[in-house]
Amino acid sequence: MTGRELPRAALAIRGTVEGFYGPPWSPAQRLAHLEFSARVGLDTYVYAPKGDAHHRLRWREPYPAAELAQLRELATAARRLGVRFVYAISPGLDMGFAGEADHRALAGKAGQLAGAGVEQFALFFDDVPAELTRPEDVARWPGAGGAGAAHGVACTRFVTGFLAARGLRRSLLVCPTDYAGTRETPYRREFARTAPPDALIAWTGRDVVVGSVTRDEIDRAAAAYRRRLVLWDNFPVNDFAPRRLFLGPLTGRTPDVGGSALVGVLANPMPLAVPSRIPLVSVADWAADPAGYDPARSAARALPLVAGAGADDLAPLVRVSSSWPPSAVPDAQLARTADAALAGDPGARAALSARLAELARGCRAATRPADLIAPLRPWLAAGAAMADAGLAAARLLTGTSRDPGAARAALAAAEEHWADVLRPVVPPFVREVLRRCAG
Repeated sequence: MTGRELPRAALAIRGTVEGFYGPPWSPAQRLAHLEFSARVGLDTYVYAPKGDAHHRLRWREPYPAAELAQLRELATAARRLGVRFVYAISPGLDMGFAGEADHRALAGKAGQLAGAGVEQFALFFDDVPAELTRPEDVARWPGAGGAGAAHGVACTRFVTGFLAARGLRRSLLVCPTDYAGTRETPYRREFARTAPPDALIAWTGRDVVVGSVTRDEIDRAAAAYRRRLVLWDNFPVNDFAPRRLFLGPLTGRTPDVGGSALVGVLANPMPLAVPSRIPLVSVADWAADPAGYDPARSAARALPLVAGAGADDLAPLVRVSSSWPPSAVPDAQLARTADAALAGDPGARAALSARLAELARGCRAATRPADLIAPLRPWLAAGAAMADAGLAAARLLTGTSRDPGAARAALAAAEEHWADVLRPVVPPFVREVLRRCAG
């Protein structure tokens, strides 16, 4: 959608949050991500890598000069490209809320970053203790929801004591500890009482990782937080299942956001920076026009845009890695074809062999672009091996081979791979064919 006037229903915030667990992106990957974001219409990047100790574990400590220079370069590049650069501080693991020291430390840390050119900030309290642990904090905010009250106070003090004093007027983005679900809770009630009225709440949907987001869920969550929402979409992140890839388009997100409290989306990408671009194109497309979004059309433009001349070779791997949510069967169409092949359908047997041959060929032929292929190599190798195993079993099924040992060996080789490509689909198919051969 970039380069064109956006529909009136476009979300005001359309971006990504580097919020995954595991090794963070490199400075070069972040700069390249900003270039990509500007190209596809993602207008916001939130810096929040769990693997950066200065963001989370050692949040009080100032950045060393070299790392601060990298953040300065990132902020400068974002301004040049028209992308909002938001630095998130995550103090919730050990912040003392009742005293003054840690509020000063928070302002001091933000001050260092502001001196490096950071103009927008967020406060994140995700994945921290749900209850206050320091005696002085518990005494100040006793009872259920005390953590919500303390977190809200910290946000308000940060806005009035730091942001406003520097003339930084944009609404503060906050990820609360209670970031998933739609019901009112003591945490949310107390947070709403003490937090800045214009705070934007990062919310993941009815659960942490979701297959769908409905208008009703948005409305109920907004009522529970009593604030506007930004969908922290844990798509296409794979830190909870690092052996898998999620390369398909965004699905299941409501087209009905007009007039709602949802003002933005921040997609949480995979640690694999360049492969994440394939699904992130669809996030940009949905955010730009929720009512007109078509996942299939978005997917069709995404792969050529990211892979260029290498798109055709990569297409088979992307196709078998496109299911969402994570609980969905990988490539449900291929799974149905395998079942039909086992049931004796000759057309299905031919189609299955063709699909697996295409996967094997594509995985072995893919060589470009280099920055996309390099991180995908484990899955390309696994995909080729899994396709070989399926083809060996298909030949047994059609009678063009009478060597079950070859299929057994191919399956063993495929399952030695760390990367997960079609494991719920091909191995059961191969084992059923081998069982029939043994019978």
